[in-house]
Amino acid sequence: MRVHGFDDSALGAGSKFWLNTPLSVSANNVPRIAKAAVAQLMGMRALIVDDIEMNRRIMSGQLNTLGMQTETVSDAFFAIAALERADAGG
Repeated sequence: MRVHGFDDSALGAGSKFWLNTPLSVSANNVPRIAKAAVAQLMGMRALIVDDIEMNRRIMSGQLNTLGMQTETVSDAFFAIAALERADAGG
């Protein structure tokens, strides 16, 4: 990796630099064991608790991509209620 550009740094403002590096996509970028682990997640349920909606959306999207069913809530109060519903069969 080679640094291609650098602008002078300023105290309290940080530094700015940029670089270019060649990257390629592997034809087999997920090891076999990881594929097996992901297959075990399919259909499992996950409860995501975070007070920031964007974080909940990101995590839900990532887990849904793995085939998981997600429920998102914003705090512990709603998390406990969701766990109680799940325990009751819902």
